[in-house]
Amino acid sequence: MKTKFKTPPINELVIGMYFSPPLARLHSEHIGLFWSKVYKQFPKSQNAPPIGIPDNMGIGDIFPLPRFWFISEDESTLIQIQRNAFLLNWRKREGSYPHYDNVKEEFDRNYREFEKFLKTSVGIEDIYIDRCELSYINNITESDLYQGIKDIKKVIPTISFPETGLEGPWVVNIKTSYKATENMVLTITVQNRISKDEEKKEHQNLHYELRASEKLSEPTKNEADRFFEKAHEVIGECFLKMVSKEAKDVWEVKEA
Repeated sequence: MKTKFKTPPINELVIGMYFSPPLARLHSEHIGLFWSKVYKQFPKSQNAPPIGIPDNMGIGDIFPLPRFWFISEDESTLIQIQRNAFLLNWRKREGSYPHYDNVKEEFDRNYREFEKFLKTSVGIEDIYIDRCELSYINNITESDLYQGIKDIKKVIPTISFPETGLEGPWVVNIKTSYKATENMVLTITVQNRISKDEEKKEHQNLHYELRASEKLSEPTKNEADRFFEKAHEVIGECFLKMVSKEAKDVWEVKEA
């Protein structure tokens, strides 16, 4: 049975696919047409610099196509589109975390709409999915469980710091990559961060991210779905092994 939490520390979930070759025939006017098809669900828009593999971005253009964001009214969900990528983000706002299965279902529904649009309106019949990523971004806020760097061990017991006789550490930025399967890489990042509230008061936070990525053996949606299923399993198992019983109690573990 999968372990779930009543109040998980997740702040963002990102499901993404990268294409190779990129969608060279996709232009900004097409993006506007696609937005009209998903406007009711994503009425807000924004542009951002492209992400991904630099060599795949320009397609010989003097001005490469940017990354387009289509954002839900409550800003909890957004689609990201660029010539070599399609991503969906769930971000913590007012509502509770809908859990992975529901976010993946929304990703699939919107990708099917995008795939259909590419075929009927752009003339792109074949989409080759080169690699996929699944990211869980957790934000552990200041609380009885965590009040600063000295409490990282209360959350992730295996993290410790060498005795130096000096005051600190003041900054923690740990990034470690593991080979999860023959082709999948799991990268775990732990960072201390400081946020400020409306009154400019500082608060201690712990950024804890687990990101699985893989270059697919076949460039198909079925192969991408296989990756996402396995990546979700790997990330969940690693998360449960890494965090402390005290943290699990705070987040109210339950079986589902």
